[in-house]
Amino acid sequence: MNVIHISVIFVGLLWLGASTLPAATRYVVEPGTPGGTSAPPYTNWGISATQIQWAVDSAGAGETVWVSNGVYVLTNQIVIVNGITLRSVTP
Repeated sequence: MNVIHISVIFVGLLWLGASTLPAATRYVVEPGTPGGTSAPPYTNWGISATQIQWAVDSAGAGETVWVSNGVYVLTNQIVIVNGITLRSVTP
């Protein structure tokens, strides 16, 4: 096999692996909740964002941001530009 053939196979395997990775889920809890933090990755309830926009900004396309029940004081609109789903725990 030549170098180009091996490179094409390697890139193909990398692409296939990347396409099968599960999307991460991000979490938001009311400010003052134990476990709430301002440092990403916000990937479980124990290290949740305390601001909705922080979790939205850290999420990638196809990911879901879950917002817990609570009172969230917004000073700006929440801006979503990265193809995520924003959901509340309670409908």
